Amino acid sequence: MRNIKYYMPAVFLIFFVITPAYAEEHYKKFGNGNVVFVKQNMSIDVEVATTKMQRTIGLMFRQS
Repeated sequence: MRNIKYYMPAVFLIFFVITPAYAEEHYKKFGNGNVVFVKQNMSIDVEVATTKMQRTIGLMFRQS
């Protein structure tokens, strides 16, 4: 039990270093789409989250 105390900080550090890189890689694979409003003569480009991981990532890693 005492040995676990020594390894836990390393496990958390690895988790916090690897997770953002993993999430950012999946961010690049979002689908693209277009929503059209015919009456308003307007369209909006959208990104489509099709997997659970993409929905978890949500709006992270956006510049604007």
